[in-house]
Amino acid sequence: MIAKEVCDIIKNGNIPNVDPSMVFAYSTPSDVQSSVSNKIVILITEISNRPSNKHGSDSYIIKLGLLQVQIFYPLSVDYDTETTIEDPLLELMESNKWFCVLGGQVDRDPQTSQLFTTFHFQKEKERVF
Repeated sequence: MIAKEVCDIIKNGNIPNVDPSMVFAYSTPSDVQSSVSNKIVILITEISNRPSNKHGSDSYIIKLGLLQVQIFYPLSVDYDTETTIEDPLLELMESNKWFCVLGGQVDRDPQTSQLFTTFHFQKEKERVF
């Protein structure tokens, strides 16, 4: 349930221009998908949560969590998304031991013309015995 953990981190992170009610884990509700064009929507999904190759006493000791954070921007953006949204998100994630391993470039959805960016974050967690 690492996506839920990160969803809570972002909701409570006080990132400028991000409404906590528009941050979702695993999927966005259909009413949000069809109606939001003036707010930032953030979607967090798990990519993997697996044992690492670090072992001790014939058992893994570290688990690697990898997840994706997608930021969907409003149709009209009149501020610098990198310094206003993305940099604070990266700082928030790093302060919670989630490190960016991929992403950060902005793309445009061909159907809605909505801009979005995707980041992949990874975190090592010690296994509790």
